[in-house]
Amino acid sequence: MVSVFLEESNIAGPRTQSQQKAVVIPPSKDGGATYVEAAIATGVFLFFCLGLIEILQYFYVVIVLNFAVQQGVDLASKLELEVPTSTEDCQRDLESCNRYVARVRKIQNEVLRYANLVTSSADAGGRRSRIKFEHYYAPGQDNSPLHELVSEVAVVRPGEIVKSKNSPYNITFEVPTRKYDMNG
Repeated sequence: MVSVFLEESNIAGPRTQSQQKAVVIPPSKDGGATYVEAAIATGVFLFFCLGLIEILQYFYVVIVLNFAVQQGVDLASKLELEVPTSTEDCQRDLESCNRYVARVRKIQNEVLRYANLVTSSADAGGRRSRIKFEHYYAPGQDNSPLHELVSEVAVVRPGEIVKSKNSPYNITFEVPTRKYDMNG
């Protein structure tokens, strides 16, 4: 049996212990089953809440990465990217190829600015880490200036190929819809 003493407020001042009212709380008749039920219900509720947080976090990552890609595509649409970048073209006009590489880097940096909010770099590892990609103009043209474009963002024009670098996934992206041709 538990006894609790309550003190009534009095304008004249506090009462002494003999003037306090005693409230008696009778012992529970359920033998502690309520505590067991509360513990089980709390565990299930916490499990549900953690699962909900994981699902919401997944959608947050998807939304942020989609926004990052939209920002990159928006920037790419405003930059001049229709530049011939074959090995022969870059040997003739190296400055044009270097400007192209700078534009692609600008796009990659814009995408990574948002992607860094929800993912970690390929070097750091982690639960949601990115993959590094290496750009190629075409198979066998490894000495193209695009070859130096190693990043965690792939920018692919028609006729180009992008391969994953040092990744267990061995991913290759290519745009076979039309060959890249500056003459139309």
